[in-house]
Amino acid sequence: MMKSNIVKLKNLIPAITLLAIMIVLTIAAANYSVNDLDGDPGFETAVEIIKKYETLHTPRNWPYIGYGHRVLPGEKYTPEKPLKHAQAEALLRKDLKKFIRMFPDHSKDDAILLATLSYNIGASAVKRSQVYSLIEGDEEILRTSYLRHCKYKGKFHSQLHQRRIEEFEALYHFSEKNTLPSDPTVADASAEQQTSKSTDTA
Repeated sequence: MMKSNIVKLKNLIPAITLLAIMIVLTIAAANYSVNDLDGDPGFETAVEIIKKYETLHTPRNWPYIGYGHRVLPGEKYTPEKPLKHAQAEALLRKDLKKFIRMFPDHSKDDAILLATLSYNIGASAVKRSQVYSLIEGDEEILRTSYLRHCKYKGKFHSQLHQRRIEEFEALYHFSEKNTLPSDPTVADASAEQQTSKSTDTA
């Protein structure tokens, strides 16, 4: 009986360790500085996705410039002087950080995802959406809601749909999906547990 309990406890160790890692990641994500996000893998991924789908705007896109920035009253931009790549990316990063600051009560990963959607449809629309209310809920329900934001002038837009898919797949819980346990014994123990389960099933 005691031996059986010890085996069960050993099997639980990987799961407990992974849970601890997730908790640490969540705490770390809540304590971040928006000003220091340059170089952060999740933030950089969001920047690249936005650049990919917005593309560099030309004078015919006025009043939108750079990678989709809408010129605001008082801003000294002109259609005669389109932004170069470096200038456009700097403005994109500034705008994305502005949107991230609008979600201060969320983890870094959630704030980046919400900000990325805001960059396209506006922060007000995001805060009124189901995505905002479901951001900490079930992943599949949230994904379905997120992918609904793919209409242009009221009609389904295939490129916007693909953009939503790429954003969600890449950015949702970015830290958890892109962080491996630093202790190799955790991975080994997890693999051993899976092998044990397979053997038991057989």
